[in-house]
Amino acid sequence: MDFTIKNILRSLKRQLDNDNLIAVHDWSGLYPKKGIRLNSPVNPNELEKLMSKTGWSFPTDYIDFLSLHNGGKFFTYEFGSAFELYPIEELTNQYNLLNKSLSHIDFLQKEKWIPIGYVTDIGQVVLVYSHFSSKDRESVFIIDTDIVDCECDFKTWLDRMITVQGNLYWEWRSKVFHRKLR
Repeated sequence: MDFTIKNILRSLKRQLDNDNLIAVHDWSGLYPKKGIRLNSPVNPNELEKLMSKTGWSFPTDYIDFLSLHNGGKFFTYEFGSAFELYPIEELTNQYNLLNKSLSHIDFLQKEKWIPIGYVTDIGQVVLVYSHFSSKDRESVFIIDTDIVDCECDFKTWLDRMITVQGNLYWEWRSKVFHRKLR
């Protein structure tokens, strides 16, 4: 199977029950059900209008996502969701808010970026695309008090977030220790 947005989402949808719920492994060893709420596809004319108005360049895999679902909420539960991808109607609002509140961050002043979502209690999901020569070589960053480079494109980030059920995989660290045995 090809590694595409369509296949990533198809695999996720196969796991959903009739109420769009999925059993997830909880740290406690329980398997609670959490929701997946995906919006209808974006209107291609609206996407073109937004790109023309803002001058933003959307990478192919993100456009593929929008053509299937104009945003969504992943692993929802009674207190919210693990992460959210904004509908395009929300992108300029979020950009203006972030650009104002994070104007002190030099990194954001030097790069071309688009806020595309939010990881609950962590920060904004941002596509940074200015430091690559091709628009399809964007990188996902998480921005709050720290800036975390997830070191991957949108498709890879989304696949990882679904695989780890919304957990913060970039915070997982391992160290290899080697002891000399006698």
